[in-house]
Amino acid sequence: MFNNGQQTRKLAVDCQWLHRTLAIGDSNDPYRMLCTHIIRNGENCVGPFLENLETDCLLWEASERFQKNQQK
Repeated sequence: MFNNGQQTRKLAVDCQWLHRTLAIGDSNDPYRMLCTHIIRNGENCVGPFLENLETDCLLWEASERFQKNQQK
């Protein structure tokens, strides 16, 4: 992805479709990263959520927060 001629990293955490939540009662892994895109309809996000590894998800779109940070 390019923004004003500069390449932008596509991190899963910056996707507009990401919904982060907690699973009540799951003590092993209570954190949920869900995709709210109509195609994935609440399934787990493909991620990854590691440091600066980019996502290869083709549904990725920049979140409003991400877009505002890019304008600075």
